[in-house]
Amino acid sequence: MEQKPNFQIKNLLIMKLLLCFMMLSVLNLSGNMLMSSEVQQQVTGVVTDAGTGEPLPGVSIVLQGTTVGTVTDVDGNYSLSV
Repeated sequence: MEQKPNFQIKNLLIMKLLLCFMMLSVLNLSGNMLMSSEVQQQVTGVVTDAGTGEPLPGVSIVLQGTTVGTVTDVDGNYSLSV
C-alpha cells in the first residue's frame, strides 16, 4: 500500500518538472523573438563599376533569401536595415 503514494509523488514530481521545462522553453522563445525584433543593423555602401570606379545608380540590393532590398541612388549609395 505504501508504494502507491510513492508512485503518485514521483508522477507529480515528473509532471512539475515537465511543466517547468515547457514554461522555460516558451520564455526562451519569446525572449529570442523580442531580442531579434529589437536588434537591427544598418548596412550601407556604394556600388561602383569595377572597371571605371564610377558609381552605379539604380542597382538592386537584396538580402539573400529574403524579400528585403533597396536600390542605389544617383551616386550609387544604398542603405538597408537588416
